Amino acid sequence: MASNLLFRRLITPILLIIFCAALLIAVCDSVWPGSLLFVGSASFVAAIASSVLLAIRYSREQARVLMDSVSQALGQDAPQRAAPLLIDEAIATVSNEVASAITHASTDKAQLMTIISSMSEGLIAIDHRQRILLTNRAAEQLLGLSPDATGALLWEAVKLPQIPELVSQVKLTGRRQMIDVGPIDGRFLEITVARLSADRYPGLIIVAHDVTEARKYEELRKEFVANVSHELRTPLTVIMGFVETLQDGALQDPETAGRFLGTVARHTGQLRNLVDDLLDLSRLDSEEHLPAREPTDIGAVARRVIDLLLPKARGKEQNLTSAIDEGLPKVSGNADLLQRAVANLVDNALKYTPVGGKVTVACRQEGGHVVIAVSDTGIGIDAEHLPRIFERFYRVDKSRSREMGGTGLGLSIVKHVVQAHDGQIDVDSEPGKGSTFSIRVPTIAKPASLPEDAVA
Repeated sequence: MASNLLFRRLITPILLIIFCAALLIAVCDSVWPGSLLFVGSASFVAAIASSVLLAIRYSREQARVLMDSVSQALGQDAPQRAAPLLIDEAIATVSNEVASAITHASTDKAQLMTIISSMSEGLIAIDHRQRILLTNRAAEQLLGLSPDATGALLWEAVKLPQIPELVSQVKLTGRRQMIDVGPIDGRFLEITVARLSADRYPGLIIVAHDVTEARKYEELRKEFVANVSHELRTPLTVIMGFVETLQDGALQDPETAGRFLGTVARHTGQLRNLVDDLLDLSRLDSEEHLPAREPTDIGAVARRVIDLLLPKARGKEQNLTSAIDEGLPKVSGNADLLQRAVANLVDNALKYTPVGGKVTVACRQEGGHVVIAVSDTGIGIDAEHLPRIFERFYRVDKSRSREMGGTGLGLSIVKHVVQAHDGQIDVDSEPGKGSTFSIRVPTIAKPASLPEDAVA
């Protein structure tokens, strides 16, 4: 089309020049006979030169038009019209611009695909016929897609019937929809479907988010609230019952009143212990409220616990002994928290060890850790309970634990204290023979010694 336009623009002035040259030749021949050869040659040269100049002028004009059109298509400012460009220069410039645009588009696409493939959420893009255009690795893992699902129909590739149904709803309503599905291989998914555009035949995008951990935490929260409510209700019910009995006249009987008031005092103390344990757990959960850590002697902490609980052991005719190595390296910790953790373990051991039993507190070094082990010859714990004994309010024997004044939070507090000190806790137990709880806390690393030549 451009070449036809150029031809039409050039042919008229060229024919006009040739006509003028022929007219000039005829006039000169009539005025000056014999000058036909000279005048004809000069007119021919002038016609050719004029045609070439016209061709150059129009070619430059067409190059500028071509450059303006390309620049507008690429979203760039039009080039300055004062700069003359030849056809080959214009074509070279256009080629470079197009190549640069293609390179940028390829780079953007590669970056987008990298982002999509690294997403933890599963992603599926489909067209208006529900044919899969794009998937990522997370979608393959969460929804069971095959790696070559691209190009397949959605209902063939996805085994969950809820997803095609949700896609149909979004196509009808045009509104974003979300549902929860699961469990699928032990996982719960949150599926979101939305339109990609407002076109008449839009594609859709499906996003699958793994909410298993959120569900787990939600269940734990509900269980925690239920347990706290139950733990508070039980002693409060007992307290209210005895108070009402005292108000109805039992207060007039000194013996009965004393017994009832003793029960009220015991359950009141249980409530206080429960509140204190809840506050301790709240502080341990928040790193901002953790006490400062400093070099701490674990052996000294264990000795203080033994001195504190020795009267209780003697009251049950139990043998509370220690096996603490000398010269243990210090750990970076808080002495009060560590003492609370060790005291909880020793107190539990005394509670569940029968009269005449033995409880031993041992401290030793193992590599870069100090180990505090509390062993007893008590009733032991069945293997089925071991994975859950550090959960809040979990009790192996609920009735017996409450009778002994336990809150169900002691071992959970121990676990939180150990984790706050970058340590770990393990338990080894056998029913009828006893249990051993072991706390491992890293020691303070000694600074590397300098070479002798460096010191010199």
